[in-house]
Amino acid sequence: MEAALLNEYQIIHLIYHRDSNQHRSAVWWKHFNILHRRLRTILQLLLDIDEISGKNQLTSLKFSKSHTPKFRKRNLSPTQADSLLKLKSGQLQSVIDYLLDHVLGACYYRFYSIIELGQYIALGFTLIASIARIRKILLQMRTTTHEKSSDILPEQNSQDLGELISPAELTTIDNPPPKKHKQKQKKKSRKTIDDIFGF
Repeated sequence: MEAALLNEYQIIHLIYHRDSNQHRSAVWWKHFNILHRRLRTILQLLLDIDEISGKNQLTSLKFSKSHTPKFRKRNLSPTQADSLLKLKSGQLQSVIDYLLDHVLGACYYRFYSIIELGQYIALGFTLIASIARIRKILLQMRTTTHEKSSDILPEQNSQDLGELISPAELTTIDNPPPKKHKQKQKKKSRKTIDDIFGF
């Protein structure tokens, strides 16, 4: 699943790198940019989760003043690893939910407009196919993370279910008494055109 998402991200990244100068002022580019950034965030969170769960360490990337990258590995205690794992899993789930609920639908409509214009049909079909595959992968990831979270958290049976309402109370709630309306007296206003012609 992660490999398939990485493959889709690489395609999106190549399109982003190749077409950024030409299309960055287009309306659909805003949504494409959001999709590109959020996919990168998901992949980074997946790498962090794998590293924390496997090695109990976290690698961070820092840039020095001379813009050279420095990797810093931080060893974690088991309690730190568990809390950081829960934090990263929550962040991953929120990004996946945001993409599925808000971004992908808007991307579809914007990318379809590329096909409608007819100028860049190949690009439009590539983007539509890519977001379809991304949506399928994210839906699979959403169901697996929901299953894992339901295994971890116990079910709460002590939820507040509300109060019992009798049918008589229900009809009074559904049908409130009618309000009395005051009838307004309409004034006949004489317009200037009526005065001229004597009506």
